[in-house]
Amino acid sequence: SGPFEFLMEIAGLRRIEFDHEKIQIGNIVRFETDPNNGSDPNAIKIMVGDTRIGFVPRILTNQFHSWLNNNRLLHPSLEVDR
Repeated sequence: SGPFEFLMEIAGLRRIEFDHEKIQIGNIVRFETDPNNGSDPNAIKIMVGDTRIGFVPRILTNQFHSWLNNNRLLHPSLEVDR
């Protein structure tokens, strides 16, 4: 299968404290596994630079683990729908 666009909500976005002014539309995001997460050892953090802005929703973590393991996430960026 070829490239495609995938939009999702960021889990925990409203609960995690960070300087929202530093996060801009179009920022490149990075997905990192979080095996030491006490709530969910399969959790995947969503990072902008050194800032964690949230997590991949739990229902999508298996798919994201597959994409990460197969280098399928090519150009992830941040979009905002308000």
